[in-house]
Amino acid sequence: MLMQRLNLVLPQVKEAHMYATFTALRLNADGQAFYGMAAGPPLLHWSAATKSMRRVEEEQFPLGLLPVPHFPSSRLVMAAGDIVVIATDGILEVTSQIKSENHAEYGAKALEVLIAEHADKPLPEIAATILETVRRYGRQLDDQTLLLVRRNGA
Repeated sequence: MLMQRLNLVLPQVKEAHMYATFTALRLNADGQAFYGMAAGPPLLHWSAATKSMRRVEEEQFPLGLLPVPHFPSSRLVMAAGDIVVIATDGILEVTSQIKSENHAEYGAKALEVLIAEHADKPLPEIAATILETVRRYGRQLDDQTLLLVRRNGA
């Protein structure tokens, strides 16, 4: 419902060519999680039990650009210790300044590997490691937002 409302309001307060990307995560007290996405990068889900990463990607429309009647939300099953990572394209699209790498983007795969290597650490430490790694990789060209959520308990 929030995304539908934003999609109706944004065209009235922005220039015609502009739009917004959006990813939301709702965590219930019973451990259930739900997400909604609007033209955002993949949501990354680290499974603590299987030590594996899953990219959550869906066909999406941006907010405030098209008269889309419905933005779906989906259930995300999270077990104890699982981590969800939401990173904006400003993190994923940092490009290497090393000529031999031909200005390659950092990308989701490199982020997945980094998260897997540090998944047992506290979230603030994982976030600091991600941001520092991306800064060393290349120059920031876009805003960088990072959200990490770990499910605790049973």
